[in-house]
Amino acid sequence: MIRKKIMKLKLIFILICLLFNTFLFSQTRRVSPNVGRINPETSGGEHILSYDFINNLKYKFYNDSPNWPGLIGMIPLNNWSRNINDNSINIWRTPLDKNYPTRSFVDYVENSIARAESVVYISTLWFTPGNSMEEALKRAISYLNQKSYQKQQPIRVRIIFSMFNASPIPTKNATQKVIDYLIPDEISPYLDLSVICYRNPIAFNHSKIIAVDSNQLITGGMNFPDKDYDDLENPVNDLSIEFNLPYIADLGRIYLSKLALETKIGDEFSINSIACTNTEKINCNVSDRWYELSNPAFNIFNINSILQSYNTDYILGAGKMMNAKEYGDAEVSTDSIISLMDSARYEINISQQSIRNIAPASTDIQHATCAALGRALMKGVKVNIILSSYSGQGVPFLGYAESSLSDSSTEKCIIRNAKDFYNLDVRGALGNLNILRVARWFNYTGYKYGTAKNHVKLIMVDDQMAYIGSENLYYNNHSEFGVIINSRLLMMKLKREYWTPTYGKSYSNYQSDSN
Repeated sequence: MIRKKIMKLKLIFILICLLFNTFLFSQTRRVSPNVGRINPETSGGEHILSYDFINNLKYKFYNDSPNWPGLIGMIPLNNWSRNINDNSINIWRTPLDKNYPTRSFVDYVENSIARAESVVYISTLWFTPGNSMEEALKRAISYLNQKSYQKQQPIRVRIIFSMFNASPIPTKNATQKVIDYLIPDEISPYLDLSVICYRNPIAFNHSKIIAVDSNQLITGGMNFPDKDYDDLENPVNDLSIEFNLPYIADLGRIYLSKLALETKIGDEFSINSIACTNTEKINCNVSDRWYELSNPAFNIFNINSILQSYNTDYILGAGKMMNAKEYGDAEVSTDSIISLMDSARYEINISQQSIRNIAPASTDIQHATCAALGRALMKGVKVNIILSSYSGQGVPFLGYAESSLSDSSTEKCIIRNAKDFYNLDVRGALGNLNILRVARWFNYTGYKYGTAKNHVKLIMVDDQMAYIGSENLYYNNHSEFGVIINSRLLMMKLKREYWTPTYGKSYSNYQSDSN
């Protein structure tokens, strides 16, 4: 009898323990997602920058804009080798070589596309038949045409652009001309090629993306025109980054799919067009040819996961749709850049064509950028800026020349927008501001001053995070794409291969006239 009572008591005790554990588990699921993760304030400060950045985005997501089509997703860098020399992530800068500044990059792009097994997505502002990059694309896609036929294996190629043959207003048949140029001979029945021209009278596609299969993504500032690559006397200084990582290409592919679905091709007043291979005209449409789904096996396109992942190394895909504000969409790439600068604690390094634009419409983003830099200066953050030369070739706010009238006008934009909201010590703030002009150089040797053009779009913060992409820091209403990088090791690579030598060769003609 006593044994039975003891056994009964044991069973009751076990049942109580199970019920208690179940209760604790249910309560744990209800607490903040921060529970169980590193507290940035108690982890040596390593994650504070990312924590502040993600929280800034979280605030905008929940309070400002309900629609975030430009937020593409996050790829963790957990599987990336911890070796800074790992070729899975490469920095491409121009000019590269005095004899042929970007020949190695053009060749590399050609070989990358030719190696595709299933899908290629390409986004560029310009498409000009006969230029060196377009000729490289032609050879690569002609090879894919042959490969798909020989293997009897479908290969999808998607290309989106805004300007054809140097014309800002392309004709309706521009897309078919691109297909005819790329594949002049017989088209394989297994090659699914679709080309879109997308722009409106005041805005265009400004993103630069090459996404191959699922594991290669190249993005940044590099355009396709020959003058960017082959001008031996005055080449354009530019920067792109290449990732060779699992599922990284999804960031560019999904963004371009979303962008294409917004083109509204076929509207009565549309100036856009689409062309396809091996497709009846009725089926050559955006919804059929450009619709893409993210990989359901990976939780990388979930906003909640993104907002909870501040304590990991990651690549965040941040885009902006054309005319985003008109549709009530968040300008995610713009919001990310501002949030990144607002999160800085000790240093912001910027390489851009210009901080401000003298065009009359240049208001909101320009003021937001200047205000963010002013807030950083007020906190004692050091701000280093590399811009184009005044005399860099190109009409101001249309070419690659500096768009400001002087260094002091950039300075005034920063100070004026900060002074509107803060009691700013102007002299103290200016002590932390350094504006330089990019030098004209090849391979870090033989550099010259005075006429260099800078087309880089890079913002580095606290040796921990960076933005690389297509978006300038002055006003535009274009579609843009870039990546936010959170990785101290990758920042070391960026500083070593681009920032430190470029900043060291840049020069100053800066004179402050602010009091």
